Amino acid sequence: MQDARGEITCLNLQQTGESGLIVSRGNVFCFPTHTHVYYEMTLYEPFDGGVTVNQYDIAMDRHSVVLVTPSDFHRIRAAEDCDAGFIKVAFDEEILLPAVKARLSAPMLLRDGAPGSLSWHLFHELLSSHVQEDAVVLVNAAIVTLLQHGESLEQGRGERIQAWVLRAVSSMNQRFSENIALTDIAAELSVSPQYLSQIFSRTMGVSFREYLSGLRLRRAAELLRESDLRVTEVCYQCGYRNLSHFLRSFKRRYGVSPLRYRAGQGNENDRLSR
Repeated sequence: MQDARGEITCLNLQQTGESGLIVSRGNVFCFPTHTHVYYEMTLYEPFDGGVTVNQYDIAMDRHSVVLVTPSDFHRIRAAEDCDAGFIKVAFDEEILLPAVKARLSAPMLLRDGAPGSLSWHLFHELLSSHVQEDAVVLVNAAIVTLLQHGESLEQGRGERIQAWVLRAVSSMNQRFSENIALTDIAAELSVSPQYLSQIFSRTMGVSFREYLSGLRLRRAAELLRESDLRVTEVCYQCGYRNLSHFLRSFKRRYGVSPLRYRAGQGNENDRLSR
């Protein structure tokens, strides 16, 4: 994960490999709006410009620490001859301690990253650390400092998550008869499948798979009631690619086989409400 004007200085690790942690340093440079599937925590020296995280424009007029969580939109604005430095830590969710992970739900900003501050020391310790276990402890300590003394950039995040989920639901409603999967919808939204799965379940109260299955089975029940299509045809028209799987799913949902459902032997409440 080497930047255009930065270099990896410690922990010879892959971006999202087994270790899940990279530390890099370099000079600040312009970077367009982007998002990624890992966490990124950066200590910036003051520079003429700023960092935008979602809808927040942050002037970099002092040493600051910015942490973006997976799928946050962010960009950097700086002069071409900017000589301010940065230290960046990119890491996967797996390195977070459970207590830290539970509290880290939004991007964060800490305005006190000046030389001599606790954050400054933690970032510089990370630059000199070549032991994975030590680096993980330092990252978690830096995040705890952010949580205790920084500010959450939470406003607007809920609306953005809701918009993503609504777009996912709209796409699923239109494409459920196709051979679609969580990865396909996540690619449409430019978010990671893991993140989409998390926010979908939290927002909708059911998993992505459960919602998609519900769409397909309700359509199957409708076709069984209102058409003369064979069960095999109903199966494939509703997005299933395996007849046995369809039969098991239908019976689990409606309590009877598709043929018995068509004959009127299903639970009447299910027939009316689903």
